Amino acid sequence: MDAYNKITTSTSYDDVNKQLGEPNSINESVFSGTTTLIAVYMNKDMTQFATITFTNNAVSSKTETNLK
Repeated sequence: MDAYNKITTSTSYDDVNKQLGEPNSINESVFSGTTTLIAVYMNKDMTQFATITFTNNAVSSKTETNLK
């Protein structure tokens, strides 16, 4: 939860990965020159996770479930 809380709007994808590690899942789309990437970071038993959306390589939103 501490690492998640340090992530702010405009944090880059690379900086998030330094804090949370590589994501378990990535979905990327490009529309009208805007790249949107949704990355999901989960623990081993998949009970805690964070979903972070990046727009043009900067955090635009984030959600979490059961992080401690």
